[in-house]
Amino acid sequence: MSKKKQKEKSFFAASVENFWYYYKWPFLGGIVLFFVVLAVLTWNADTQQESTDADVAAVFARPLTMQAFEFDSRLSSVISDTDEDGVARVGTAAYYVSEAGTSDNDVIEKGKFEAAAAYGRGDLLLMDGTNMERYSPKDLWAPLSDFVDIGQFAEEDLYYRNGVAVAVRLSDSSVLSDMQFIIDDVYAGIMFMPEVNPELYQPRRENAAKMLLELTKKAEESENSEGQAEK
Repeated sequence: MSKKKQKEKSFFAASVENFWYYYKWPFLGGIVLFFVVLAVLTWNADTQQESTDADVAAVFARPLTMQAFEFDSRLSSVISDTDEDGVARVGTAAYYVSEAGTSDNDVIEKGKFEAAAAYGRGDLLLMDGTNMERYSPKDLWAPLSDFVDIGQFAEEDLYYRNGVAVAVRLSDSSVLSDMQFIIDDVYAGIMFMPEVNPELYQPRRENAAKMLLELTKKAEESENSEGQAEK
């Protein structure tokens, strides 16, 4: 290799090294921001193509198989057709944030979820215990008592934030059991109500409450009700 080419190569390597040293974090931040914006735009495009009457935001530390996300077929029968298009639909957005929460994928998934949550997108929040603890400092949930009677839940199943019950543990959920969920500590809560145009979100949050009540039905209760129906 000629001295000229060696100098050019050395100059290029030094430039790259210098750039990475001084601009590594802004560069990586720009990449994350790009994916977040792309996710939001994709979400908007999806909602424009087919409107939903309630959305489930599921944040788990491990991915689930596709058959586990059958919320539309399992829950659409219990919600109202808020947009009056003749069909009640449930949308699902899944985010996978590991227990460590530090990998590149974790950063991207957290960015996608937090960007959606910032605008109140997602009516029913499903989280595992790890992510409930992770997001407990954030004001994501509406008080459960705003939508349902919390007296019907076992005290040990309620999750509190600042002394207010904001989620309930779906212990022995009949629906999740039928969907073959592989995560035990699943909590369900209702997304906070945005201050701007709350009347637009109220019907969707009420649908979220209906889905929450359906998900809290225990397997034994479903079996008893089916037995009584047969009689």
